[in-house]
Amino acid sequence: MNAEPLIQWPDPLIELLGFVAAFLAAGAIGFRFAALRGMEVLPAPEEREFAARAARHAAWFGLVGAAIGAVMLAQRLPGLAARRHLTVSALIGTQPQLALQILLLVVAIVGFVVAAGGVVPLLSAPLAADRRGALAARMVNQFSPLALGSAAVLTTFGVITAWRHLKRLDALWTTPYGYALIAKLCVVAGVVALGAWNWRRQKPRLGTEGGAIALKGSATAELALAGVVLVLTAVLVSLPSPR
Repeated sequence: MNAEPLIQWPDPLIELLGFVAAFLAAGAIGFRFAALRGMEVLPAPEEREFAARAARHAAWFGLVGAAIGAVMLAQRLPGLAARRHLTVSALIGTQPQLALQILLLVVAIVGFVVAAGGVVPLLSAPLAADRRGALAARMVNQFSPLALGSAAVLTTFGVITAWRHLKRLDALWTTPYGYALIAKLCVVAGVVALGAWNWRRQKPRLGTEGGAIALKGSATAELALAGVVLVLTAVLVSLPSPR
């Protein structure tokens, strides 16, 4: 008798795609309303162009994420409706949270389309190196509180969710779910360590182009580790919880 596989493929890939879509959409919104806050009224026109281009790029990333999320939800709806012996429209009518999710996706897509299609004036004057460094410092300083707050919220809910699935402490080192969770926690620790390094060592150097380049390098490594966290999370949610 063949043992049932722990993971049903392609479930982890589908979960990962959903995480990436949410990451792109939420990240674009956070970047626009935190990192770029107030930059539309900068005194120099080339600085306003710099901020406008950054906002436009963020909107395109957000649009991709929202579109992927909408497609994935549209593919799930027929199966959800069939399990409840309802039509898709009847399912939406009886599930307010589902109707709200669809509405938010539509609003997000429309908003990202409008933002991505915004007109950016073409200027011949390049942004000076010292101003690039100063604007990068402003963006990081404005985005940091949101990033730290989000990390605290995710950590809190991550611990609660992990405990609810583990059910007992020894499952952490005696079950495949626990092994995957340990691997994820190790990578999360790496992300936290890099974030702390950026906060204590790299952030004070901001204000010059050299400081911005140095932060970009360490932030790229931090983002790569965050991608590994998403992959491990996709595997983790595809594994059965310990009995």
